[in-house]
Amino acid sequence: MLKPTADLLVISNINFGDSYEELIELNGYEKMDVIDHLHPVHRKELLLKQIQQVNEGKKIAVITNNDIVASEINNLICLFKSNNKELMKELGYTENVLINPDNVEAYELNNQKLVKAFIGEYGIIFEWMNLLLEDLYDRTLKIQDSLSV
Repeated sequence: MLKPTADLLVISNINFGDSYEELIELNGYEKMDVIDHLHPVHRKELLLKQIQQVNEGKKIAVITNNDIVASEINNLICLFKSNNKELMKELGYTENVLINPDNVEAYELNNQKLVKAFIGEYGIIFEWMNLLLEDLYDRTLKIQDSLSV
């Protein structure tokens, strides 16, 4: 059983009925399921409130399959790394929502096993999500090309 130590835990690639709780010890973590039916603006607001609580010392597990949420988490990691206060202000962020990459652990569920996701220069690498989005993009281009023939 995995025992994460970071204050922010991000778990992705969860299917309905998957039992990741049996694979990871969530003791001390408040579980935040990002509700997919929420409007993206409200998802972002919910996430920022949770990140602020993490930065105040609370342990939170974010459970999401949402590419918008994943991208926002990565933006907050990158802004922390850049320490660009002008850009932060321009984009409407405050320092209390930035994510220290040393305080994050991320996992993807793969064949009923949690696999640690790599946190690189631009944030968390969710392989399954990247592959799915690349495939969607490729199919979209093919369909659009067929319309111009």
